[in-house]
Amino acid sequence: YTRSILPGANFMTRFNLYVTVLCILMPYSAVVSMLLGWLVFQVIYPPLGIAAGWFPEGANYSLSEPMPWNVWLTSGFFLGLAVYWLWGMRGRFIRALGALGGQDYTVNGISMRWGLAGLGISTLIFLGVWTAAGMNIIMAILLLIFYTLFDITAGKRFAAFSPIGAGCAPVVPMYAWPAGAAMGLWGWTPPSTSTSLVMYSIASQGMGHCFSFTNSLSMTGMGYIYKTAYDTGSDMKETLMFLITLLVVSVPFLLAFSTWLDYHVGFTNLAESSQSAVGGNYPGHTLNLGIRTLSGYWLGSPSAFWTQTLIGAAIAIILQF
Repeated sequence: YTRSILPGANFMTRFNLYVTVLCILMPYSAVVSMLLGWLVFQVIYPPLGIAAGWFPEGANYSLSEPMPWNVWLTSGFFLGLAVYWLWGMRGRFIRALGALGGQDYTVNGISMRWGLAGLGISTLIFLGVWTAAGMNIIMAILLLIFYTLFDITAGKRFAAFSPIGAGCAPVVPMYAWPAGAAMGLWGWTPPSTSTSLVMYSIASQGMGHCFSFTNSLSMTGMGYIYKTAYDTGSDMKETLMFLITLLVVSVPFLLAFSTWLDYHVGFTNLAESSQSAVGGNYPGHTLNLGIRTLSGYWLGSPSAFWTQTLIGAAIAIILQF
């Protein structure tokens, strides 16, 4: 009905009881921000871009330059906000590091020294597993850094607004991918049979989707559980022990099932449908990160993606002031 007046504008609506209740409980500023975002990027931007000749009608407006707002929001904002928050909490990190060799202290009944020890051990396990599988050690370190930054923002959003939509963007693999090509680990153009790229793609794709909730590194799902426990006055130390037990029990089972599924059906066959045994077409995104094509890279190239990501990060930091 509005196509002739506002071509490309998105007025699609649906009633979701869960989201409706969630919006009632959300801070008023968050709801207003979402409405303004919809008005600017979904109603005003598409007709304006079509009229200006920036892109044709029917394009993916959220990934169309000069204002690919999906890249800004789900890539740039995630990195920018994480860096901003980490800088604001630098005093806490200095104090925490001091607990390693100095006076230990507790946070919600949990020893900071033991917490840092657990962080160090899990980091070594991650790097050891993936380098043993064939990933370059530098790429494994870069992947862990970018995933941590991404999930800091995703985790905070999960805890504040419940697990709906946070961390569901496949951008984590795109962050460090150019470093591997620059080091000669794989080519800039597909296809590629690089073992390091295959391992990097498999590891990183699981971190950039909603599957992060069952990922052993997840700060999103675990952050949501931790926040719920905190708000309900639960024993935080017992909650942490429950989460550790959950990971110890569930991760080997999930890995065993995933390995069986990949070999029984075939990883490439799993990529044929977005609603196969692995939802969201995780296998397809993995293969399209330079192994068979580069179609999984937003905006078509690493340089364009990183340019818009940095613009989004800058906007996010500016908005904090």
